[in-house]
Amino acid sequence: MITFNVAGTNAERFGKVSASLGLMARKGAIFREDFAMLHSHVGLYMPKIKAIMTDVLRSKFIDEFGPETIGGVQKEIANRLNEEVFAKLFPGGKKFYVSEVLFPTLFLQ
Repeated sequence: MITFNVAGTNAERFGKVSASLGLMARKGAIFREDFAMLHSHVGLYMPKIKAIMTDVLRSKFIDEFGPETIGGVQKEIANRLNEEVFAKLFPGGKKFYVSEVLFPTLFLQ
């Protein structure tokens, strides 16, 4: 769960979100033997992943979390994760990327 202050509210409003990342292989499918490698590599970068997600979420105003606009927030998070983490994490060989960011839980107050 990530807790963040919503932009433009002088810390009077906050949000909590749980997130799931959809990962895809650039070429071919993700095989069973890839899961252990992905888990260990991505696990090492989890603090950076959470920091990027928090940074994006904190920059958003309350109206950007509506049903019509939340997709833009999710896409921005995916793009930043791909640029700042996954491009460096898998520089050669089989490359993986974030294809989607899902928010199973999103709470704003």
